[in-house]
Amino acid sequence: MEKLKILIQVDMEGSSGITHLDQIVPGKPEWEKARHFMTGDTNAAVRGIYNAAEEIGVSPNNVEVTVVDSHWAMNNIISDRLDQRVRRLIRGIERRHPQVEGIDDTYQGVIALANHDQSPNPESESVGILGSNLGLFRGGV
Repeated sequence: MEKLKILIQVDMEGSSGITHLDQIVPGKPEWEKARHFMTGDTNAAVRGIYNAAEEIGVSPNNVEVTVVDSHWAMNNIISDRLDQRVRRLIRGIERRHPQVEGIDDTYQGVIALANHDQSPNPESESVGILGSNLGLFRGGV
């Protein structure tokens, strides 16, 4: 493999350190800290991609990482703290496929990072991975 192109789809509910709904709602006191958690987890995934690329013999110059912010209004990742090797950050709510915007058949893989479960769970705010009843993209590209 000469080139590695990966899309990272990132949500906030499953990010490191998230344990309560108040952390994931813009304007709430803990939201800004949660943005840092989300950005940090994204950077860890980017480092992992580059480490894996090196292990399989793909030059860092031939790795392309796209990050898709998929939480709330989709402008949570702190761009000036994002790993500089990310080639493209997709943000904002005006998207046809919020979780996988920009993907096409040139990508070798997708990482779904920090997502929540689909079922509404009244106890979820105390267990770490927060539930939701919003419909995720389930179709083909």
